[in-house]
Amino acid sequence: LKLSFQQWQPALAKDLFSYGLYTFLGFLGGFLRSKSTPFIVASFLGVTMVTHLRFAGMASTYYGELVSALIGVFQPLLSQQEGAGNLLAMRKTTIFATKIALCISAFFAFGVIGFGKVILTRWVGQAYLDAYPCMVLLVLAQALAVSQRPSTYAIFAVARHQFFGLLVVMEGAANVVFSLLLVRHWGL
Repeated sequence: LKLSFQQWQPALAKDLFSYGLYTFLGFLGGFLRSKSTPFIVASFLGVTMVTHLRFAGMASTYYGELVSALIGVFQPLLSQQEGAGNLLAMRKTTIFATKIALCISAFFAFGVIGFGKVILTRWVGQAYLDAYPCMVLLVLAQALAVSQRPSTYAIFAVARHQFFGLLVVMEGAANVVFSLLLVRHWGL
């Protein structure tokens, strides 16, 4: 690998950084949303409650990853349609994919909620059943997010993700603020 300023192309660098900045902000917001809560729970409820939160969060994460894998086939299809300049096909695919995502998401969400106590009992034992209400809330939030994933794919395919990146940062900040406010009154 040879680095040279002779290869530097300011216009290309501007394009890459302008696209990447909002993607980075989206990932930063996602990090705030999902990784800040254990620190807040540990500060207010103690370290032992982080374990209960972690099991609820892991169930929600596994659910989200499963559904995302099932609907992930639409991401390359939307990118291909955008590359071909077929925006009408992109609209139709996004609407169809959102319907499919909603059905799959709801099916698995209600399954996890319906069998959640059994899952927690078999997985980690009766001592962690107090994580069930938290798991239900996290799975419902994940279900809403995952069911809208095809529109996120479309936004990234057409490189219009600036608003999305900023929105995710605001969501992450709101998660921190609401966690700080609500953990004192409602606990886990």
